[in-house]
Amino acid sequence: MSTLKLTVRTYAKEAMGSIFFWEILGFLALSEAGIHYLYPRNQLPLVEFIQFLGMPLYLFLVFNVMFQENRVTAFEIALFAGWRDVAYGRFITALLSQVPFLAVNSLLLLVWGYDRVMWALIAMGLIYSGALLMVTLVGSKSGSYVLSMVFLFILPISGLALLQAQASLGNTVKGFMAYLVYILSPVYTAYAEGSGLLELSKRGLVLTVAMLTAVLYVLYAFSFRFRNLRVS
Repeated sequence: MSTLKLTVRTYAKEAMGSIFFWEILGFLALSEAGIHYLYPRNQLPLVEFIQFLGMPLYLFLVFNVMFQENRVTAFEIALFAGWRDVAYGRFITALLSQVPFLAVNSLLLLVWGYDRVMWALIAMGLIYSGALLMVTLVGSKSGSYVLSMVFLFILPISGLALLQAQASLGNTVKGFMAYLVYILSPVYTAYAEGSGLLELSKRGLVLTVAMLTAVLYVLYAFSFRFRNLRVS
């Protein structure tokens, strides 16, 4: 077995190998089904649950195993014989670990006819994962927890506040501001677009998500290679 496969296997086992992980996944799926049952004709409660609690909680659970002190990362680099295996191992694990959540939610959303939200959920996973991979470079568990809370919970709510402020003034959010709101809160923004609160082009969305995630992932790999691990 190559060291990269061993690294991915190690991280994946830590992230998804516990019964608690699958209990949380089941809880989120049942919660979404319950919300849909209670509000079958109103997407907003389900959208808000996925955007502001479901996906953030799941991603925090996945990335929690990668929020490590510098000395632990330095040990892993030595253990797996190179920074590439550790960096790429975390990257691959971050993507693979989203498959259970995305598979369950995509199936539910397709059955319920929420295609727009499903594609936004995938975009959300790509964007947020890129941001959280950068957070793993902090080299401090406490610092990583604080920053992850900002990216997963505070910034999405700020996007919601920005959108609602413009809507209360009767303005349609367009251009750069619309794409910024989408980056902060993809699922909620997809819902808002269907309600006519903002204007986005599909081509622009694809380019924005692709470019942003590419920049984040490349920057992560570059920063991981040249970071200074202070292990004292």
